[in-house]
Amino acid sequence: MASLLYLSSLLLLNATSLFAQIDTAIINHDSPIPRLTGEAWNNPALTSFKYSSSLTEMSGRFMNCSKERYGEFKAETYIIKGNITLTADAKYDNGAMHNVRFCENVDIQKVYPYLTYDAVGGNLNLERYAFGGCVTIALGNRWTIGASGLYNAGLYYRNVDPRPKDITALLEISAGASYSLTEKYRLALNGDYSKYKQTCEISFMSELGSSKIYHMTGLGSHYARFAGQGLSSYYNGFKYGGALTLFPLSSGIYANVGAHIEKINHILTDLNKLPMSKIDNRSLCAEAGYKTDIWGVTAFCNFERRHGYENIFGDASTAQYPMIASLGMFLSNSNRIGLRSLYSLKIGKTRLSFSPEIIYTHYSESYREPAKSIMIDNLSAGTGAEMTMLIKNRVILRADACYRYIPALSSNSVNITTDNPDIEPFVTILSEGFDKAASTRQFASVNAGLDILLKNKYAVTFDASYSHLSGEAGVSTFSISFKF
Repeated sequence: MASLLYLSSLLLLNATSLFAQIDTAIINHDSPIPRLTGEAWNNPALTSFKYSSSLTEMSGRFMNCSKERYGEFKAETYIIKGNITLTADAKYDNGAMHNVRFCENVDIQKVYPYLTYDAVGGNLNLERYAFGGCVTIALGNRWTIGASGLYNAGLYYRNVDPRPKDITALLEISAGASYSLTEKYRLALNGDYSKYKQTCEISFMSELGSSKIYHMTGLGSHYARFAGQGLSSYYNGFKYGGALTLFPLSSGIYANVGAHIEKINHILTDLNKLPMSKIDNRSLCAEAGYKTDIWGVTAFCNFERRHGYENIFGDASTAQYPMIASLGMFLSNSNRIGLRSLYSLKIGKTRLSFSPEIIYTHYSESYREPAKSIMIDNLSAGTGAEMTMLIKNRVILRADACYRYIPALSSNSVNITTDNPDIEPFVTILSEGFDKAASTRQFASVNAGLDILLKNKYAVTFDASYSHLSGEAGVSTFSISFKF
């Protein structure tokens, strides 16, 4: 927390006197146009082309949904100073995870399917913090170079049995360069690397005994040999990749292609750091389209393939389990293909934007023995509408709404069952999740915001939003910000 306060103070000191009209900066940073080239902003060498004005924001936010409830303090800045563009941000969350059902891990999408399971579960207290920054330097008229870093950490715990203590840490670094091909286009290349670790220690204080711990391996299966063991474990992994981007400075063709490889090992600390399983994840993303300063259209695709391997061990000798084989038992595929567009219309001091999109999604999982599988294909079609209005150079009124219709195209489920009564609640969760994803759903969201301008250099901002997906509880947020 001390480092967060220090960074916030640093942002205040460095940002003073760098801004002209606060209304211009707010409207510039609220522009929806940068979303058309979303993947490009992963390259730190292109950050200087995202906005044309500097802005710093310090905010407090409250978020409430069925899964999490927390308060957040956040500070972020975007500063243009000569040939250097600097961004920095820091945030701190404090609250709780709700309706945690039987899984004692966090970052589930990252470590799935290798989860630590018990038959009790319960809410988790949470504390999260993150800080990072990016610097972009223009070298003459042709080259820009950039580098960025981010550190994200979390603490999650429960004060009743079972008592997990999960600690997560993620370090991400990236570097890139861009070259001016013509007055209209830049060619950019970047590479990135990240390091991830999650530790999970489970303890029981009750004199009446403890629930049994299982190590899940996918679609309701578990590693039977180590059931009831391995109350302390950790995940250790890394990810690397890069992207190539053709970026138009104003109007023109946009294209980006990127690829990443991620590997994560699941280690049982109690069993002399036994490497029980590992994840091998490969992803490819690409997008291309055409954009101007007021409209654009982009086609995109994302393909992700995840392999899960279970290591096989011989009999323990001097507390060591010799590994004799590694079997590929789990496979998942996640594919998204879509088209998004945007049209922004300015009428006086009012900007109206419309953003239709359509996305096809395919997701499948399979487990080798016993043979199990699920498959879901669906479509998402909808549009968003946004309004930004400057009223008498004193107030900026913002509002947006989004609606998506998500029909299920096809689905299939095979053998998602178990003979173990302890595992039955977990299988029930899987079945419930499958039924929701395989049904026709609707998503809607609304947001309203108000910026009150002070002396053309400062603004106090109020925002409130609500969103709802069929079959899920609604998500509401409220925030207050100070911008300059």
